[in-house]
Amino acid sequence: MYMLSGLCIVLLLILIYVLLQLRFKNQHIRQIAKSIENYSQDSVHSRVRLATNDPNCRQLIENINHLLGKHENYRILEAETRDEMGKMLSNVSHDLRTPMTIILGYINALTANTNLNSDQAKTYLIKVESKMKELIDMMNDFFSLSKLESGDVQIKLSKHNVSEVVRENILAYHDIITGLERKVDIRLPEEDCYALTNREALNRILSNLISNAIKYGADGDTIGFAVTDENDKVYIEIWDNGRGIPHTQVTRIFQRLYTLEESRSRDLEGSGLGLAIVKVLVEKMGGEIEAQSLPYEKTCFRFYLRK
Repeated sequence: MYMLSGLCIVLLLILIYVLLQLRFKNQHIRQIAKSIENYSQDSVHSRVRLATNDPNCRQLIENINHLLGKHENYRILEAETRDEMGKMLSNVSHDLRTPMTIILGYINALTANTNLNSDQAKTYLIKVESKMKELIDMMNDFFSLSKLESGDVQIKLSKHNVSEVVRENILAYHDIITGLERKVDIRLPEEDCYALTNREALNRILSNLISNAIKYGADGDTIGFAVTDENDKVYIEIWDNGRGIPHTQVTRIFQRLYTLEESRSRDLEGSGLGLAIVKVLVEKMGGEIEAQSLPYEKTCFRFYLRK
């Protein structure tokens, strides 16, 4: 009789324990559900915060919080992308409208002013041609960047003499640089450096960076070039000692349509796509590019290619 009573008490205690455990689990489930509901109602920083000794429940909470964190990052990225797209459309509108307005102004002057002599008319037409070329170059940059980012353009890599390509680009711009009374600082290793690259893409990168150094480093007196061989990488530097880029904006200059006149001089024009194209090309070839700027001392663009 006592044994039966004792057994009943044990079973009763077990039942009570199980019921309590189920109750706790139900409470945990309700709390988890409430946290997820809060998150779905735009409480982006909401997480499941629950103290429990149940290892399965802890694992579930960790997995849910991990997913919530990833989803929050996606939401932040989406918001940043929407903001960037808005700015991009605004910049595109401005960049296209400005030259088109100028072109229309010259055309109106040509058609409305019957007293223009041939020299004046020719001057206006030359300016119209210049603005049209600017528009065409801008549209070509848009299409190039779009194709690169979409993966429509395949960049085939092979071993090339990087030192030779850099020398060729320096020679191509040497007369322009010296004609502007700028000094040239060239530091190339005695032995040629070879790396995996695409010659056409590398020429475009160098041409863009050299053009920027000439254009935006006009306050300085030197443009520098350097090639260094470091382990499995070949580094290329192009620098100037002009006005430079504000420290807070250095990381933004590779963004699409972030025009350098915002960071260096508002008197300079640019599509804001050149450096974005440079960055994509460098990354497509397995490298990385960075910019550093110390005003009136050294504004340097440095990237590497793999051997």
